[in-house]
Amino acid sequence: MVASLVTLVVSLFVVDARATSMAEQRALSKAQAFIDELEVELVTVESVRHLDIEDEVREFSHAGDTITVYLHGVRVAGSPQLDLATADGCKPNAESEDHWLVCQASSAPHGLVALVGQSRTDVLAHRGPLLTGGLISVLVLLIGGVFAGFWVSRWSLRPLHRLREVLEGVDPNAPATAALPRADTEEVNAVVAVLDTLLVKLGREIDRSRRFSADAAHELRTPLTKLRTELELLAEADAQRGPDSVYPALVERTAELGQLLERLLVLASPEQALQRDALVSMSVVAEEALETLGPDATRVSLQCEGDGTVLGDGGLLAIVVKNAIDNALKFSDGPIAVQVTERPGEVEVRIDDEGPGLDAGQRARAFEPFFRGRGARGVAGHGIGLALVEHVTRAHRGSVAFVGTQPGAHLSIRLPRAKMPG
Repeated sequence: MVASLVTLVVSLFVVDARATSMAEQRALSKAQAFIDELEVELVTVESVRHLDIEDEVREFSHAGDTITVYLHGVRVAGSPQLDLATADGCKPNAESEDHWLVCQASSAPHGLVALVGQSRTDVLAHRGPLLTGGLISVLVLLIGGVFAGFWVSRWSLRPLHRLREVLEGVDPNAPATAALPRADTEEVNAVVAVLDTLLVKLGREIDRSRRFSADAAHELRTPLTKLRTELELLAEADAQRGPDSVYPALVERTAELGQLLERLLVLASPEQALQRDALVSMSVVAEEALETLGPDATRVSLQCEGDGTVLGDGGLLAIVVKNAIDNALKFSDGPIAVQVTERPGEVEVRIDDEGPGLDAGQRARAFEPFFRGRGARGVAGHGIGLALVEHVTRAHRGSVAFVGTQPGAHLSIRLPRAKMPG
């Protein structure tokens, strides 16, 4: 558009110069023709004074031109607004719009001088159509450029949009393979090649980290089991000491450490390794979880609306429900409500407590491993219970989130409902 406007302005100046030059030639020719006509008339009359110059001026004054005749420096006909110049030729008169261009021709033997004046409007009459046509062309070019640019940008960015869609669908738990789509442009393919290499490297590092965590947990499980067994034997042998014996506390701490290792082992396992296709009733899972709570079971109420049958690993889903209830018991001194609800296409397990709840910042990080919010000070735990809940739920193609508003925390676990045969 800028280039078109510059071209229009330059064209306007060029056409102005050309039109002014042609107007000068026409005015000079007209002035000279008028002088020649007067000289022919002088042959048939006795003197210039007997010549009807006004009639000749009227005859030559047409198309908006103004003619003035001087004889020996004295005006004898025509408009008084045109003054004699020192030499023949044309000059612009910026002070007058009616006589913007004045051209002069003379006849030395008779002392005649003819001046032809042309208005600015007549000389520059081309400007209106030129500007109108030029601006219309610029407008058409602008609109066409916008649509063409929009189409070209969408066409050129189409490979990047496809690449973005593929990257959004990359499964971090899937095997690392170079499967990004190639495009028709060399530049995009160069980026895709780099991303392919990066994804493969990241996948290998993630697999290596998971294998290390799993191997470490397996290696620690055996000595911990032996240590717990030996401490239990020592506790039995030292039973006569009663409350003064330290072995029962050591057995309990060892059991907690073993439980922590089991949770870490589950967290280190890829989602594919946690998936099963067995039918599991979430209502039964919730009832069995309440039976393991001991004295705290009196604070927990359970309401089941249907069996809540899903596909998965019953043991892992039991860990999910148990961890969710344990988390509510830790942060609330009041009653805990557990509800299993069947809906079209999904089963929801809802755990509501009357504790301090979580603000927006804590909700965003609640499922991160080892994260402990401000309300967790003085509360026993390692900060992996909710991370384990989220990991196992996602492996079962479900979702988990804190919903609702304070007071209290409201944890919602949603799992795909199993299609029953028949």
